[in-house]
Formats: sequence, structure tokens, C-alpha cells
Amino acid sequence: MKRILLLLAALTLSSTQNAQGFGYELLLGQFDQLEQDLQKFNDKLSRVISGKSDHRFTNRTFDATFVSSCKDTNTNVSGVYRINPELSIVPPFLVYCDNNVSDGGWTVIHRRYDGSLNFNRNWAEYRQGFGNLQGEYWLGLEKMHQITRIGNYELLVVLKDFNGTSKSALYGHFSVASEFEQYKLNLGRFVSGEAKDSLSAINGMMFSTVDRDNDVGDGNCAQTHSSGWWHKNCFEANMNGMYMKGRVLKTMSWYYFNNSHECLQEAKMLIRLTESN
Repeated sequence: MKRILLLLAALTLSSTQNAQGFGYELLLGQFDQLEQDLQKFNDKLSRVISGKSDHRFTNRTFDATFVSSCKDTNTNVSGVYRINPELSIVPPFLVYCDNNVSDGGWTVIHRRYDGSLNFNRNWAEYRQGFGNLQGEYWLGLEKMHQITRIGNYELLVVLKDFNGTSKSALYGHFSVASEFEQYKLNLGRFVSGEAKDSLSAINGMMFSTVDRDNDVGDGNCAQTHSSGWWHKNCFEANMNGMYMKGRVLKTMSWYYFNNSHECLQEAKMLIRLTESN
């Protein structure tokens, strides 16, 4: 872009530039300043887009330094950070780092708490991610893949029902394969948690959406239950189900939370880099 602007400037100055070329040098300096101003504006715009916040979350964006994961931020402040995962093939991107849960260092890849965001999306949207990092959102399958392709990440699922009961489930490993492998889920053993294990059954499954059926059932689970997920036939847990209070199979649920598919009020999925492999 800068080269194009300079070319246009040179053409403009061809009839007005003095013998010493002072007009060209002056305009070059102005373009350099314009480029800096545009970069500052782009940074501010990025913060505005990611910073529309629910009152429960900080509206600060920490992107002065690139780090490879939320665990590398070395801070106890939760908020939006720019990370550059090791060996990532995509540009650095923004994530929400939660430092309030279980010693901190967690990257929030999924969060729901009021039903304000529609999770019935197509493949492209689930790949890219959607929502607001300061509110309800899905980080995006490609970003999950880039984060988890190197190192061992554990998974923590935090849940709450409409009675105010909170439970969690911890898994020793979580990674998402590439799009070539249809973002297959690689899940480690269930470690602990009162929510019990409702995910192990879908370990090794490819991701499915309304427009891409990768489950093993006769129909399309993503269409039937209005949610993209690592469906098998179809699920014991569906974090992307519809947000509608009651015992409806389509809802956001975790079966062994209370041995039913009753809709949960809140759900959050977090991953963290660990020492073990």
C-alpha cells in the first residue's frame, strides 16, 4: 500500500517538485506519519471489537507483547491477550485468558452464560470462531488446532445449572487436529470433577456442523440438535446446544451433571499448557 501511495505521490509531484526534491521528501515524511497513524487506529479498532464487555469481565486488552499461551503471560490479571502459539501458521490472535480459576493460565475456548449468542452455525463459522471474547463465544476450531498442536494441554469444563449448583470436569489432554482431519478431537483420560465424565465417548470424533456431517449416526446430529459439535451418535454432552431452560434434548447439556439433558445455565471450556506429555 505504501509503495502505491508513493507512486501516486511521485506522479502528482512531477509538475510541482522543486529542483532539490524537497516536496517529495516532505510528502514521504507525511506518508510515514500516516502509516503510523493507521497502525495505531487499527490497534484501537481491534481492541474495540474485542472489548465490548459484559460487566463481569475486564474490558482491557493486553497485546503489547506476544506470548505463546495464556500460561506465559506471568500475570494474575484475566483479560484479552494476543498470543502467538508455537509453530503456528496463522498470524497472532486474541484470546481470553482466565487467571481466576485453578491457579490461572487458562485459555477460554468456549463460554456461555445467558443465551445471547446463537451457536447454530455452519462449518466456516465454527472454523473461524464467533461471538465476543468479553462475552459468549466460540474461539474457533482453527485457533484451537494452532494452540494445541504443540505441547500437552489439559481441559477444564466448568458448569452451572439454574439452581446455582456448580460442578467441573478435568481431562488430562485436549487437542484438535487439522482441518484436513476434520478437526478431530483428541481427548485424554478423565482426571476428576463432580460433573463426572460426559466427554470420553466422543474422543476421536471429527467435528460436525449443519452443513458437514461427520458423525456415525444415520442422520446429521448437528442438524437434529441445532449445534456444531464432535457428535458421535449423537452425544452425552453438547456444549453448543440451544439455550432454552428445561429438559429438551437440543439444549446445552452435560448428561452426568444430573443424569439428564436438562439445560445448563452456564458453561465454560478452558485449556492450559502442562508440563507433562
